[in-house]
Amino acid sequence: HVITVLPYSPTRLTRALPRPVCLQLLWRYSNESVILRIQFLGRKTPDELNAYYRGALGLIVPSVCYETFGIILIESFRLGTPVIARRLGPFPEIVDRAGGGILFSNEDELLAAMRSLQSDTAGRQHMAQAARAAFRSNRSPC
Repeated sequence: HVITVLPYSPTRLTRALPRPVCLQLLWRYSNESVILRIQFLGRKTPDELNAYYRGALGLIVPSVCYETFGIILIESFRLGTPVIARRLGPFPEIVDRAGGGILFSNEDELLAAMRSLQSDTAGRQHMAQAARAAFRSNRSPC
Protein backbone atom coordinates (compact mmCIF):
# COMPACT_ATOMS: atom_id res chain seq x y z
CA HIS A 1 0.00 0.00 0.00
CA VAL A 2 1.14 3.54 -0.63
CA ILE A 3 0.33 6.63 1.32
CA THR A 4 1.00 10.17 0.29
CA VAL A 5 1.69 12.63 3.07
CA LEU A 6 0.68 16.16 2.22
CA PRO A 7 2.50 18.42 4.69
CA TYR A 8 2.38 22.20 4.78
CA SER A 9 2.49 22.57 0.99
CA PRO A 10 1.65 20.37 -2.02
CA THR A 11 4.91 18.48 -1.34
CA ARG A 12 4.61 14.70 -1.33
CA LEU A 13 6.58 12.22 0.74
CA THR A 14 5.63 8.68 -0.15
CA ARG A 15 6.10 5.30 1.47
CA ALA A 16 4.80 1.84 0.72
CA LEU A 17 3.13 0.48 3.84
CA PRO A 18 1.49 -2.81 4.73
CA ARG A 19 -2.20 -2.60 5.59
CA PRO A 20 -1.73 -3.01 9.39
CA VAL A 21 0.55 0.03 9.46
CA CYS A 22 -1.98 2.09 7.48
CA LEU A 23 -4.65 1.14 10.02
CA GLN A 24 -2.31 2.04 12.90
CA LEU A 25 -1.72 5.46 11.34
CA LEU A 26 -5.45 6.02 10.97
CA TRP A 27 -6.04 5.03 14.59
CA ARG A 28 -3.13 7.06 15.99
CA TYR A 29 -4.01 10.27 14.15
CA SER A 30 -7.77 9.89 13.86
CA ASN A 31 -8.42 12.94 16.03
CA GLU A 32 -5.67 15.14 14.63
CA SER A 33 -5.42 17.33 11.57
CA VAL A 34 -2.46 15.32 10.25
CA ILE A 35 -4.82 12.58 9.06
CA LEU A 36 -6.30 15.12 6.65
CA ARG A 37 -2.88 15.31 4.96
CA ILE A 38 -2.54 11.54 4.48
CA GLN A 39 -3.98 9.94 1.41
CA PHE A 40 -4.08 6.12 1.35
CA LEU A 41 -3.71 4.93 -2.21
CA GLY A 42 -3.71 1.14 -1.79
CA ARG A 43 -1.51 -1.34 -3.64
CA LYS A 44 0.46 -0.14 -6.64
CA THR A 45 2.23 -1.92 -9.46
CA PRO A 46 6.03 -1.63 -9.70
CA ASP A 47 5.67 0.94 -12.50
CA GLU A 48 3.22 2.98 -10.42
CA LEU A 49 5.57 2.82 -7.42
CA ASN A 50 8.45 4.01 -9.62
CA ALA A 51 6.38 7.04 -10.59
CA TYR A 52 5.78 7.83 -6.91
CA TYR A 53 9.49 7.48 -6.14
CA ARG A 54 10.36 9.81 -9.02
CA GLY A 55 7.80 12.40 -7.96
CA ALA A 56 8.60 12.34 -4.25
CA LEU A 57 10.91 14.66 -2.38
CA GLY A 58 11.92 11.68 -0.27
CA LEU A 59 10.98 8.31 1.12
CA ILE A 60 10.19 7.93 4.82
CA VAL A 61 11.14 4.56 6.32
CA PRO A 62 9.62 4.60 9.83
CA SER A 63 10.37 0.96 10.72
CA VAL A 64 10.06 0.22 14.42
CA CYS A 65 11.64 -3.23 14.35
CA TYR A 66 14.95 -4.52 13.05
CA GLU A 67 15.02 -5.40 9.37
CA THR A 68 17.78 -7.61 8.01
CA PHE A 69 18.15 -5.77 4.71
CA GLY A 70 17.03 -2.35 3.60
CA ILE A 71 15.64 -3.24 0.18
CA ILE A 72 13.23 -0.30 0.25
CA LEU A 73 16.20 2.06 0.62
CA ILE A 74 17.88 0.43 -2.36
CA GLU A 75 14.69 0.78 -4.42
CA SER A 76 14.54 4.47 -3.53
CA PHE A 77 18.24 5.01 -4.30
CA ARG A 78 17.75 3.33 -7.69
CA LEU A 79 15.53 6.23 -8.74
CA GLY A 80 17.55 8.91 -6.98
CA THR A 81 15.03 9.51 -4.21
CA PRO A 82 16.57 10.48 -0.86
CA VAL A 83 15.39 8.65 2.25
CA ILE A 84 14.52 9.55 5.81
CA ALA A 85 15.11 6.34 7.76
CA ARG A 86 14.94 5.35 11.39
CA ARG A 87 18.36 4.83 12.96
CA LEU A 88 17.81 1.08 13.29
CA GLY A 89 19.12 -2.15 11.83
CA PRO A 90 20.95 -1.85 8.52
CA PHE A 91 19.58 1.61 7.70
CA PRO A 92 22.36 3.71 9.33
CA GLU A 93 25.10 1.89 7.44
CA ILE A 94 23.26 2.12 4.12
CA VAL A 95 22.31 5.79 4.48
CA ASP A 96 25.66 6.91 5.93
CA ARG A 97 27.69 5.04 3.34
CA ALA A 98 25.61 6.39 0.46
CA GLY A 99 25.02 9.90 1.77
CA GLY A 100 21.56 9.53 0.27
CA GLY A 101 19.37 10.53 3.17
CA ILE A 102 18.80 11.52 6.76
CA LEU A 103 18.52 9.29 9.84
CA PHE A 104 16.22 9.84 12.81
CA SER A 105 15.76 8.29 16.24
CA ASN A 106 12.67 10.06 17.54
CA GLU A 107 9.68 12.07 16.38
CA ASP A 108 11.44 15.44 16.74
CA GLU A 109 14.31 14.27 14.55
CA LEU A 110 11.83 12.88 12.01
CA LEU A 111 10.01 16.20 11.81
CA ALA A 112 13.30 18.08 11.47
CA ALA A 113 14.40 15.70 8.70
CA MET A 114 11.09 16.18 6.86
CA ARG A 115 11.37 19.96 7.11
CA SER A 116 14.98 19.84 5.94
CA LEU A 117 14.18 17.65 2.94
CA GLN A 118 11.27 19.91 2.05
CA SER A 119 13.06 23.25 2.40
CA ASP A 120 16.70 22.56 1.46
CA THR A 121 16.57 22.09 -2.30
CA ALA A 122 20.35 21.98 -2.77
CA GLY A 123 20.78 19.47 0.07
CA ARG A 124 17.96 17.33 -1.30
CA GLN A 125 19.49 17.35 -4.79
CA HIS A 126 22.89 16.42 -3.34
CA MET A 127 21.33 13.48 -1.44
CA ALA A 128 19.43 12.42 -4.58
CA GLN A 129 22.63 12.38 -6.64
CA ALA A 130 24.48 10.51 -3.88
CA ALA A 131 21.66 7.97 -3.62
CA ARG A 132 21.68 7.29 -7.36
CA ALA A 133 25.50 7.11 -7.46
CA ALA A 134 25.50 4.65 -4.54
CA PHE A 135 23.00 2.44 -6.33
CA ARG A 136 25.03 2.48 -9.54
CA SER A 137 28.31 1.69 -7.82
CA ASN A 138 26.90 -1.14 -5.68
CA ARG A 139 24.46 -2.88 -7.99
CA SER A 140 25.05 -6.32 -9.36
CA PRO A 141 25.79 -6.57 -13.10
CA CYS A 142 23.11 -9.29 -13.37
